[in-house]
Amino acid sequence: MWAPILVAVLLAASGGQLGRRLHPAVAVPLLTFAALATALATGFVLAVAAFDAMAMLAPVAQLGHWSAAAVRPGGPPSVVLGAAAGLSVGVLLVAAVRRATRLGVDLGHAVATCRRLGPDADGLVVLRDDAPDAFVLPGVRGRVVVSTGMLRMLPPDERRVLLAHERAHLAGYHQLYVQL
Repeated sequence: MWAPILVAVLLAASGGQLGRRLHPAVAVPLLTFAALATALATGFVLAVAAFDAMAMLAPVAQLGHWSAAAVRPGGPPSVVLGAAAGLSVGVLLVAAVRRATRLGVDLGHAVATCRRLGPDADGLVVLRDDAPDAFVLPGVRGRVVVSTGMLRMLPPDERRVLLAHERAHLAGYHQLYVQL
């Protein structure tokens, strides 16, 4: 039961060092999927702990047509820990649904913005803005967006580096790793 929590602590303690030691093409997917698997396993363990505590309650046992004593013959689990686990699962589930919904809305806005920008041969959009800024709009046909302020402050060789950097984010679907 404690394995996912232990793995999460170890991942938190070693993730930064692994990220610095491994090549980014290895570190990013490895750490992202390790964190995702650990989060899902922790949620599962919390849900099982909550169910285990709930199964001992007489009304729940009656609904499930089982004997509360047969479910845990060694004695009742801590109702407080079970309630805390259930509350944690509920809060995490609501947060995950809200995050996924927000992500879907944001991605829909990004796709709509890309459509409004129209077709572009090289996927580059230049915004008239004095503030230096550069980012990508994700989507099936994402765009690299750079402000005129950013372009003005960089010499030509640094502009090429900036554009290559932003295109690498788009080509590598880096926004997916960030969201995961």
